[in-house]
Amino acid sequence: MRYLLRAGALLVVFGLVTTAGRADTVRYHDPGSKDEVKVEGTVAEEGPAGIAIKRSIGPAQKIPATAIVDVEYTVSGDLKRDYLQAILVDHGAEAAAVGAQRTSQLREARKGYQAVLPQVSLPPVKRQLRFRIAWLTAQLAESDPAELPAALQQLKSFKAANPESWQITACCRMLGELQSARGEYQAAEKTYEDLEAIRGVPADVKQDCSLRIAELLLQQHKITNARARVNDLLQAMSANDPKLPRLKIMLAECQAADGQFDAAVKALQDILQQPLSKSAKAHAYNILGDCYYNKERWQEALWNYLYVDVVYHQNREEHARALYYLSKVFEKLGDKKRAGQYKDRLNSKALAGTEYQRRLALEKNS
Repeated sequence: MRYLLRAGALLVVFGLVTTAGRADTVRYHDPGSKDEVKVEGTVAEEGPAGIAIKRSIGPAQKIPATAIVDVEYTVSGDLKRDYLQAILVDHGAEAAAVGAQRTSQLREARKGYQAVLPQVSLPPVKRQLRFRIAWLTAQLAESDPAELPAALQQLKSFKAANPESWQITACCRMLGELQSARGEYQAAEKTYEDLEAIRGVPADVKQDCSLRIAELLLQQHKITNARARVNDLLQAMSANDPKLPRLKIMLAECQAADGQFDAAVKALQDILQQPLSKSAKAHAYNILGDCYYNKERWQEALWNYLYVDVVYHQNREEHARALYYLSKVFEKLGDKKRAGQYKDRLNSKALAGTEYQRRLALEKNS
């Protein structure tokens, strides 16, 4: 509660709570600059593809669902203050470091939204509040396993009730990642298949679903099915598609999982000789590390993961994956101190929300 009171004081001091009309606000990642930007206006359209927001001047701006960070809807009357206080604490939790401070602010933000929810009548606002409550509960589950059942249930409920919302992609991705981290691979598959089948979901999201399903099939050692899905994606993909290297790397991963170790290593080494983005190089080095890791060739695995950590760390997910396996390699080598150092780095604020940070937290608390 002290965070809410402090937030309320800040809102008054900086004039953020007023009696004047207030526009809807969308925060999103600009696809060109990758910076977070803010646009104000009236949300005119919502759907699985994203949002159209009408500004005071000019045509409505369309924002893809996958780029949206958050939406603050207009509310009126006495409810406005409590609503804005909860949002401010939520944003503070996003900025907080991993640890007790962040956990405390996540709980306060959720409590604020839960208090506001029964007082709201507008469907878009109610939907967003339910989504944020589920999302914050999922974030809390990373450090507190007691929160995990509620997180899974809330995300499942939101998914079932709101298939035509702009939040549906983020909801299904979070749900699928939590299920995958728990080893519930078939449940995660079903989550992505359901998202893939929703009318209005953009083609790039459907393609991403198919990729995620292929990765889950690999984790279950369903090599034939994984290879078939990857080949289907390759046939539908243009030669200059940025996802092409990822698919070629996954085919090599299929070879490795199928026992064709030498062929997989050669394929990955050949891929690494080609012009690739830093993200694709990180993916290839991680999979090459996995090949050696699974053969218990710890030193060779170590060097490939180190390439990602030291040189190709720009992709947060790939960097988190490398740090995760570096901690595992050092455990295998009997160096608990170095293993702990890599776990600490994986738990940093910079990697908050990544799949392998969640995986490490679930392992720690299981």
